[in-house]
Amino acid sequence: MNKEIFALDIDLLQNQILNGVIHNLASPPSNPVQGQVYFNTTDKILYYWNNVEWVDSTETAVTLGYTAFSTHGVVTNNRGADATIPVVTPTVGGNKAGLQIPVDKTKVDLITITLPADIDDLVLKVDALESSVVLKGPWDASVGTFPGAGIAQAGYSYQITVAGTVDGIDFSINDRIIALVDNASTSVYATNWLKADYSDLVASFNTRTGAVVLLNTDISDLMVASTDKPTPVDADIFSLFDTVLKKVTWANIKATLKTYFDTIYEPIGGSGGGVITVYKPSDEVKSNTTTLTLDTNLQVSLDANSSYIVSIDLAHASGLSSGLELQYFGESDADLKISFYLENNSAFISNINDF
Repeated sequence: MNKEIFALDIDLLQNQILNGVIHNLASPPSNPVQGQVYFNTTDKILYYWNNVEWVDSTETAVTLGYTAFSTHGVVTNNRGADATIPVVTPTVGGNKAGLQIPVDKTKVDLITITLPADIDDLVLKVDALESSVVLKGPWDASVGTFPGAGIAQAGYSYQITVAGTVDGIDFSINDRIIALVDNASTSVYATNWLKADYSDLVASFNTRTGAVVLLNTDISDLMVASTDKPTPVDADIFSLFDTVLKKVTWANIKATLKTYFDTIYEPIGGSGGGVITVYKPSDEVKSNTTTLTLDTNLQVSLDANSSYIVSIDLAHASGLSSGLELQYFGESDADLKISFYLENNSAFISNINDF
């Protein structure tokens, strides 16, 4: 059969090819190019090449189907070969995509996440819970053995309710003891247990707990509840506030008061002393003279039922203090009546009756 070979395109200028026949072949031609067509004489179907595969011109759509099996699934294709998809397991498929078996789907369905979450981070945090501290209950340290009966796991914690000593370690009430390893020893402290000292914590203050703020009533209640001490001694301590809380002894207070009063009051006799003279009105000699000295009790002997004149001569120039006190030590029922006046630094006392 004669044929013409055209090595170039033929432009028919939109004219028809009359009585033409598509290339007839029993199998697809080799090395096709996009748009090439042929008529398959075996299945009597016209095919065209879409640059990927030969397409049946009689098919208008692709129909896919799926069949599930226990170990895989099959996707059917009416336009081509079927595809098998395996089930992914730790040993099959590796990190590749695959089917999920029903039991795994049930597990995933139990997870509800409403915010972005890092599952790897979540796993690390869950694993860390295995070593978290878990309070298991009270422990009587006086029994002489550590708690847990040898099966206490790492992180188990116990609160001491009765003080005691185990393996040379002292435990007080409210302390904690924490297992460092699984199956912690009941007799050995080192590497097995950790003591958390809670014995110095304040459980409450004046019936209040939490972040307690000191109130004025706390101080007043403490003072009211304190034991009375009518006469303080030098070693007694008093509190005072000078930008910070400080303490002062009774000896400090006495010394400070003396220094202060010495600046405004001058003692009788001053540094130079003085003279006190006691005599009867008829005694021209003015007997019973006694020297007046600083910090000295002055005593003279007087006759009962007699009148006397008392003259006090002071050595300083400031005059007699109005705080001068004269006492009579005589009969228990005696009545001492005294009047005095100041003149030229002397105190003249008269009207001494009923001695």
